[in-house]
Amino acid sequence: MLLGGGSGALKIEDVWGIEYYTGNGGPAVGGSNIVINNGLDLAGHGGLIITKSYDNVGNWNWADSEVKQYTGYPNQPGIGSLGQSNSTAYHENVHAVSGAPTYGYQSFNNNGFTIGNNWLGENNSGHAFTSYAFRKAEKFFDVVTYTGTGSNPQSVSHNLGVTPGMVIYKSYGPASGNTSGWLVWHCDAYQGTAAGGNQSILTFGRLDSSSTFWSEFPNSGGWHTPFDATNPDASNLYLGYDGSGYITDPSMINVLNEEYVAYVFGGGHDDDTGIIKCGWYQATGSSGLSITGLGFKPGFLMIKDLDQGTGGWFAYDEGRSVNGLSGGPLAMNTNAAQLTSGSSGGAADYGITFDSDGFTINNIHPGMNGSNTAYNKHIYIALKTLT
Repeated sequence: MLLGGGSGALKIEDVWGIEYYTGNGGPAVGGSNIVINNGLDLAGHGGLIITKSYDNVGNWNWADSEVKQYTGYPNQPGIGSLGQSNSTAYHENVHAVSGAPTYGYQSFNNNGFTIGNNWLGENNSGHAFTSYAFRKAEKFFDVVTYTGTGSNPQSVSHNLGVTPGMVIYKSYGPASGNTSGWLVWHCDAYQGTAAGGNQSILTFGRLDSSSTFWSEFPNSGGWHTPFDATNPDASNLYLGYDGSGYITDPSMINVLNEEYVAYVFGGGHDDDTGIIKCGWYQATGSSGLSITGLGFKPGFLMIKDLDQGTGGWFAYDEGRSVNGLSGGPLAMNTNAAQLTSGSSGGAADYGITFDSDGFTINNIHPGMNGSNTAYNKHIYIALKTLT
């Protein structure tokens, strides 16, 4: 599939889409397919789609253009297996009850994508959904798949063309004991305080967990990271040890013969697109904390604390009343409905506003803006508004 962003500067509307829809259950229960027209050529370029019901409990479903389609149903139309960021399970291929392929996402189109049946919560009848779509493009986003070697290190090439701002890894088969977590690398996820802390210590998080970022795992041979202490660069991702006594957590990314997908996002330190930004900020414990310097007004924002372990992966988007205290986030690590933001600006609130050059945190929630301690650091990824 094509990756290039075309001639000239990248435009956010060509590579990123947010659309909302109401589920009808799909053809299997008398409903219909739902065509999402977000303006993205996902058929020609490939990419990633994510959906979540925001008024109800339900999975975060992820599907991309690169993960293998289930081979047991070669004539069944549809996109390949689905992963859920609120679970460590393998990407699903077959519905447990019917035995039919999941294929709740029917196709990538030249103007978006099509949703089919409600196998895993993609089309839950009567409920409101948000959908996010990333189109593959240089400097913005790439999807790569690879097979674990168990060796240290393994380099995996990508086509982003710049050093990534964030990478999310997930295993998707074959069926074995390793159902890995959704491991996250972020360009500013270092230990420490103001100035980024110790730049030699790479930390990593789990998108399926609210827990803190970790630096290294101990074992009898010393301390080791999944990345072999090597940052991604403009050409490659670098993978460390497998689970043979080195990393004892399920968030391994290079187990022998395991299949993996990596979602590679731009917005890193050398970004010049003006549409995506990965960064960090220090909490103050005071409502009204302003984060500036993005170079654009956001339309999407995801925040995670590094070392408090008190907050989820909070995702905000411009279509769900985010510009005001009434708007609440979705937590990518849980299947919960949209969180409700109060108006007091307190520790139980989630209010955020999107500003012309950044965002303002109108709360003192410990997962976003708790007490200003030496290690109360937060990372984020932001995308430019579509409006």
